[in-house]
Amino acid sequence: MRYFRIFIFCLLASCSKVKGGNEDSTMVSYDRLVSLHLIWNTSQSSITIENTGLLQDLEYLTNAPLKFGFGGAYQGISLNLTIPLDIPDGDADKFGKTEKTRLRLGLNRDDFWASGVYERFSGFYLSDPTIIDEFWHSNNDFHPQREDLQLTVISLDFNFAFNHDEFSIRAPYVMLTKQLKSAGSFIIGSSFNYSSMVNDSSLVPVSLSEDFPSEMSISEAKTTNIGFNFGYVYSWVFLKDFLFHVGLIPNIGVENFNSSTWTANQT
Repeated sequence: MRYFRIFIFCLLASCSKVKGGNEDSTMVSYDRLVSLHLIWNTSQSSITIENTGLLQDLEYLTNAPLKFGFGGAYQGISLNLTIPLDIPDGDADKFGKTEKTRLRLGLNRDDFWASGVYERFSGFYLSDPTIIDEFWHSNNDFHPQREDLQLTVISLDFNFAFNHDEFSIRAPYVMLTKQLKSAGSFIIGSSFNYSSMVNDSSLVPVSLSEDFPSEMSISEAKTTNIGFNFGYVYSWVFLKDFLFHVGLIPNIGVENFNSSTWTANQT
């Protein structure tokens, strides 16, 4: 099955503080220093099976407790790693446990930045159990969980900033440049995304087999997306050493979807 979609996403706002360095008129470079930082992440991923004949889709979500990691940057090259930690999670009984690993490698300059991201999720839960039983919440205090569901995502992106003489993307994200004055820039770029989902049993509950007949036997699904984006980003310098960064980057992408089915009957 092949189809097209339009994807729109925004850069999240960020705030940072940098001091020191040899100042010129607009920038301070820290290429000879090593930037180290801690990472915490609560992002959530989903697997959605659409059916236009129903009022709702069948959606599986990851449980998104706080995940910790570390990162560093030197000479414009950055590396971030977020790994699963065995931290007590108060809602694990209700939503199950999701194991998540995230690795990001980036090349960051004042005029362009490129990055590659590898993410792996294991363990999902059904977001709305009433799709299989309208009285589910009255009889249960947990959501149906799928420990066998696994999702792997690989993302590549490249962006170029036109006003790189006054604006630096490295200032808010890897802190290897200090931007001295408030400035923004139009940007243009491209992206590539690949995702792969595998499962050990039917993706669709038996009670919904008539509503999702073609999806009952899916054992693996792969999605590839190529996108192009154009937008605007802005960094506001305040109190001399603080920076607030925000941007809007619409992305138009072409997506291809392929799936594999079971070769034998499943019980």
